[in-house]
Amino acid sequence: MGDRKRNGLSEPQSAWLTKSQFIQALDCPTKLFYIDGKYASDRDDDAFLTALTEGGFQVGALAKTQFPDGVEVDERDPAKAIDITRRLLQAKDITLFEAALAWEKLLIRVDVLQKVGNVLHLYEVKAKSYRSGDSFTTSKWKPYLYDIAFQTHVARQVFPTSQIHPHLILPDKSKVCSVDGLHQKFLISRQGKRVVVTSRSPLTASTLGTPILTTVGVDEEVAAITRLHSYAARPGFKEGSLSFAALVTELSNAQQNNRKLPAYLGTHCRDCEFNSESGPNGFKECWAEPLRKRPEGTPAFKVWSWPKANKLIAEGAFFIEDLHEEDIAPEEDPEQEGMTASERRWLQVRKVQEGDPTRKVRVDGLRARMGQVKYPLHFIDFETFRPAIPFHKGLRPYQQLAFQFSHHQVSASGEVVHQGEYLCREAGKFPNFEFIRELKSQLEKDAGSILIYANHENTVLNDIAAQLADSQEKDRESLIAWIQTIAKPPADSNQQAPLRQCVDLCDLYKRFIYLPATQGSNSLKRVLPATLNEVAGKPVDNPYDTLPPLFDGHTDETLHTLLPHSRIADGGAAMMAYAKMQFTEMTEVEAKEIQAKLLAYCKLDTLAMVWIWQAWRRWTA
Repeated sequence: MGDRKRNGLSEPQSAWLTKSQFIQALDCPTKLFYIDGKYASDRDDDAFLTALTEGGFQVGALAKTQFPDGVEVDERDPAKAIDITRRLLQAKDITLFEAALAWEKLLIRVDVLQKVGNVLHLYEVKAKSYRSGDSFTTSKWKPYLYDIAFQTHVARQVFPTSQIHPHLILPDKSKVCSVDGLHQKFLISRQGKRVVVTSRSPLTASTLGTPILTTVGVDEEVAAITRLHSYAARPGFKEGSLSFAALVTELSNAQQNNRKLPAYLGTHCRDCEFNSESGPNGFKECWAEPLRKRPEGTPAFKVWSWPKANKLIAEGAFFIEDLHEEDIAPEEDPEQEGMTASERRWLQVRKVQEGDPTRKVRVDGLRARMGQVKYPLHFIDFETFRPAIPFHKGLRPYQQLAFQFSHHQVSASGEVVHQGEYLCREAGKFPNFEFIRELKSQLEKDAGSILIYANHENTVLNDIAAQLADSQEKDRESLIAWIQTIAKPPADSNQQAPLRQCVDLCDLYKRFIYLPATQGSNSLKRVLPATLNEVAGKPVDNPYDTLPPLFDGHTDETLHTLLPHSRIADGGAAMMAYAKMQFTEMTEVEAKEIQAKLLAYCKLDTLAMVWIWQAWRRWTA
């Protein structure tokens, strides 16, 4: 295969630039200086959490079933794994899982490496939502394409006379699962810091059913990446004159020589995992000079949904205290009810600059909107999950599962009642149709307004309506018709907005209210304590802090810190807890404990909405 002497196979190195580190550098090259335990990280425990939320380990195990003759290189030590791979690749034809290839100071572990004579096929398995025919031109594919491009680059150095062809293996949303319980054939568990996937039953063509994964060749996409000469060792690899190979060498040399690459400050710093108080703080080192000038400054990236943040930070406006009105350019829109986005940003900036902690409420507008509701009020909250591997026959990858809701009711006299709830307690059960029947039975008793927080519930209702349309449920038409009486229609629909359309409290909050204590966040978990503090006139205990930890000691807030790029928003802890019941072995006692916590958390979500509504009533009286 023409492997070079300098490829690191005969003389294993002690330190490597791996593909995961390379992708980490795509976000911020300076992080290479902070990794491997040198600095405290908020994401040291994210492998198992990632397995639950993204399904990557299970998708990887499913992908391996497509290569029944594959040989696992099950060796964690890089030097030994490299040597095992080298010996196995002496065969004319072979397929390897987790093959280890190294050249100079670069190391890759290939998910699936298939050797056919002098041709090598590299397969990177990703639990990334894909539909056959989709283009890879959007930015969401960038990290995945750079991942396989890095692997291709290393493989071509190791085997310069071979043909190297890169591929992605992805769950395909256009494919329908043909068996029940496919997800439970791949259970996950922790072994130290490793995540292990095991199977309860033999994995055969009949038990796995019709393949739901698609293999896509990305030769052209990788070629486009590797032939560019516009890279730089800065976030996004933009605005430079390096070739791809030179960029990789620059990153590798910096890592090997323990050299910190220049810190380019921007919005990517917002989710920096090295901003921990439990040890050396990489974030504060990067921001050392700006912080020296403004030790108590509020970073400009905290301005809510601000597209100009990177530009202004690059020009030296590091903090909100540095901004001017023309930077935000607030504009009114006479056709929009309430604050525009730019007005809200400028309000946030002024509150910080003036040290003003008081709330801002556009009373007239809020009062008018609140006066349009019809009692009794119904506050609902859903907990959902989009698994990469479908739970049930007839479903596609990433289809919505609605496993829980809570429902609080408020009468015209102000009486508050927890009117009902639903939780699918059974592992492997498809919950959606039972979920919607129970929701319908609770909400159809009157014509009172239905209140939600953010658009998630609307999305779920429309997703379930689409699933019902494809189903054989006897009551599907009546259920769809009922959903259409309360859900905002999809954007591509010709349906008229229903008279009882769900009222979005988050939308009202963004239009008419700003609470400085939220620091620009509109999350229910941040708005609730800020609201309660306003009502009490002093700091009060956050009700969410009074609940026992739902998932391994993590709240939604800490989970977002651990996995900021995951599909986590409010409700992330609930989603993980539900996934844990689906993908891991647990006792009945453990399952009941999780179920009790799920009920308590969801109940508090709808009660939180009630408390917020009551505060607004007081502010608009």
